Amino acid sequence: MRIGIQQTAFGETSLEESLSRARLAGAEGLGLCYRTQEEALALEDPRYILKTRSLFERFELSITGLHLGVLCLDQSLIGPAPVVSRSVNLIEKALTAAAQLGKPDVIVPFFGKNRIELPKEFDTAGMAFSTVAQAAEDLGVTLAIESSLHLGQLQQFLAGCGSDFVKVCLDTGDVTACRHDPVSMISGLGLSGIAQVHFRDVRLASRTPPDFNVRMGRGNVDFRGVAGMLHALGYDGWVVLETPPGDDDGQIVSLHVDDARNLLAQGRDREPSDDHAVEHASS
Repeated sequence: MRIGIQQTAFGETSLEESLSRARLAGAEGLGLCYRTQEEALALEDPRYILKTRSLFERFELSITGLHLGVLCLDQSLIGPAPVVSRSVNLIEKALTAAAQLGKPDVIVPFFGKNRIELPKEFDTAGMAFSTVAQAAEDLGVTLAIESSLHLGQLQQFLAGCGSDFVKVCLDTGDVTACRHDPVSMISGLGLSGIAQVHFRDVRLASRTPPDFNVRMGRGNVDFRGVAGMLHALGYDGWVVLETPPGDDDGQIVSLHVDDARNLLAQGRDREPSDDHAVEHASS
């Protein structure tokens, strides 16, 4: 398994600074995030593609994925036909960009206004994905959905798309916040259904919203069980840290990388368990 870091883990810094910190932290890749229309427009700019490719080569890092967070700002894949059409167009542009950037996964989140809650929204999203699945196959780029859907719904969604190039980006924090078990989700999806795994923690309480501003290992995510199940399946893809921004000099990010590497090493020697939080290295 290779360890990467999501760009947002470094806060509001430049791509070059994020790459530098990821390299210093000992990561092997960085996930790129497109949270606004302006950021997403860069995906069709040849100069941006060339500059991005050059920077990653300079720092000897890989791109773990292109995360289209901008889709969460509207009913992008679950709403009216014109909105869905524009969003499909954006995804196709992201797929083309990914093909030029080493074929990282294109991650499509179903959160915010794009969250699937009704059967009609599920069907609309499935039809949209069926449209872009062929483009993903033609370019050899995987589309990864990130959502609050439970295991059965995800399995149904993937089956409906009918493509080996449509898989799941499983975020341990989001899954746990939805009261799903990430270990069971990983087991149920199997190698064929998982594009990549994001390590993120969350603290749950009965009367307050989920708190994602948590250091890895100090919330409710069963990281030991997740690591054990990944090894049991023989998973060898990306494990991407989607942790909250820490200190400016990157020490907290470095600790998270060390924690993830230790967890994955321990997972080789143990069966998946029902333990919950991992003992976190002291800072």
